[in-house]
Amino acid sequence: MKCFGSNNSYISILCIYGYSFTIYIPLVFFCGFGINFFQWIFLLYASFSSTSFIIVNFWKEMGKYVDKMRIIIIFVIVCAQGTLFFVMKLYFFEKFENEVNNNNFNNLFNNTNSNFTKA
Repeated sequence: MKCFGSNNSYISILCIYGYSFTIYIPLVFFCGFGINFFQWIFLLYASFSSTSFIIVNFWKEMGKYVDKMRIIIIFVIVCAQGTLFFVMKLYFFEKFENEVNNNNFNNLFNNTNSNFTKA
C-alpha cells in the first residue's frame, strides 16, 4: 500500500497485520489435538477471520485508489493469507502429528537443543 501512496505508516500497517494473527493463538491450541477434520475447519476459520480483519481495516485507505489497484492489493492479501494457511496445515501440523504418532514427542523438543550443541 505504501507503493501506491498510502498515508499509513509502516508501524501501523505492521501492527494491523500482526494483530490479525491473534486468532491463531487459540487455534494452535485446538489444532494440537490432532483431529484432521477440525484442523481444516479451525484453520479455514482463522484464515478467513484474519483476511477479513485486514481488508476491513484497510478498506477506507484502499478506497482512495483506482479499483484495479484495490483488487490487486486484496489479491496480494488473500494470497499471503492462503500461503500461511497451507504452510500451517501441510507443514507445521503434519510434522507435529508425525512426531506425536511416532512416539517421538520428547524428540520434537530435544532436537532443537541438540542442533545448537552440535554447532
